[in-house]
Amino acid sequence: MGTFGVVDVSQWQVSAHEPMGSKAGKLWLEALPQGPVEGGRWLFKPRTTQHEQSQQFPKGDDWAEKIVAEVAALLNVPAAPVELARRDGVPGIISRDISSGQTLVLGNEVLFGQDPDYDRLGRRSVPGYTVGAVFGALQALGASAPHGVTGRDACSVFTGYLLLDALVANTDRHHENWGILVASQASMAPELAATFDHASSLGFLLSDEERLERLHTRDTNRMMEAYAERGHSRHFAGSPALVDLALDGLRQCPSADRDVYREGLEALDGGALEALMVAMPEERLSSLAGRFSVRLMEVNRRRLLDGLDRLS
Repeated sequence: MGTFGVVDVSQWQVSAHEPMGSKAGKLWLEALPQGPVEGGRWLFKPRTTQHEQSQQFPKGDDWAEKIVAEVAALLNVPAAPVELARRDGVPGIISRDISSGQTLVLGNEVLFGQDPDYDRLGRRSVPGYTVGAVFGALQALGASAPHGVTGRDACSVFTGYLLLDALVANTDRHHENWGILVASQASMAPELAATFDHASSLGFLLSDEERLERLHTRDTNRMMEAYAERGHSRHFAGSPALVDLALDGLRQCPSADRDVYREGLEALDGGALEALMVAMPEERLSSLAGRFSVRLMEVNRRRLLDGLDRLS
């Protein structure tokens, strides 16, 4: 696989500032022609830091977002392409614009359009934000699967997003972290947008000291299995476990689609995951963070496969 390259975007022109989300400094940039990546708009997200005892530590939201995009590709889950990047010496990532010239309508507006009582400004454990409500809205709008996806409908693909979240312990699937694409022609049905924004994954905030302890402890309350079971959505109604959310979606999918996701999980062995970690530049990802991430995904992969067995 080789090492993931780092794209220098210092000379790319700014087309807009991105106000959405909690991270400052996000910029929409226009890629240089004949550059190392596909042309068009890319969102630059600088790596953020946290402060501990008067020192700064990288949060890890750059490598986590890149790894999850690569895992999505292995699972055949449509996701925004992500590249490691640097702008004026600041490390970060760039994420490809998924709109393709269409209008991106975020999930909170999609759900509000179907239910005028829906709390579109809610942030945590939003009443009414359920898998069933999302599926109902997509079906009511006649939304199709993302461009290029065949054999699955929009609800099945959204289930793939939930499965990806559970695998990588992404706790941030709030109702503005997915959406539909609406064309200018009113006669065209909307389309579920590819998934995006997966920085809050793989224990990105943990220190290497805690990762080491969790990998080797004999304390059952601190083991990797216990850490994985703590993975809950902060946003769906009732803050359900991530694996339970994915299984809720899988339960409502046709059995043929469940089989496709099962096959993808079974093929995603430790070797494939370890190859992604090896491809990450050492200055972005510590070996401990890589080992922890692989082990976390292996544990969640087993939990998802066990859940699928129970659905059979």
